[in-house]
Amino acid sequence: MAIWRATKSLQGFIFFHFPLQYAAPDAARLPLDPASIDDSVKYRVKTMVKIRLSRGGAKGRPFYHIVVADERKARDGRNIERVGFYNPIASGKDVRLQLDAERIQQWVSKGAQMTDKVRWLVKEAGKQAKAA
Repeated sequence: MAIWRATKSLQGFIFFHFPLQYAAPDAARLPLDPASIDDSVKYRVKTMVKIRLSRGGAKGRPFYHIVVADERKARDGRNIERVGFYNPIASGKDVRLQLDAERIQQWVSKGAQMTDKVRWLVKEAGKQAKAA
């Protein structure tokens, strides 16, 4: 019995569909006989959620929003939630980094993955909080 099957979408990307019995933690509620489950419920495409930077600002003056987004969306495209911002060229009394650490932890506990830069920024925010 195959654990997965591949399907080709219209754009030419291959998506892997995993039976719910193997992929979902709630598989205990499913019937033991896979033949009794119709195909619309039987397979699920797993999507990955990332916590990453979305660029804004003018040319030569970057400003980044820290967003929770589907990894398949464009860098500056649609996002699920905005959890902070990072201003690399802040000077004086301008705020350089602001994060909602509680929301970030909630998203990470749900399975979202931080990019390397966001992970570094979260560490920086922790250092700032300890210093203050």
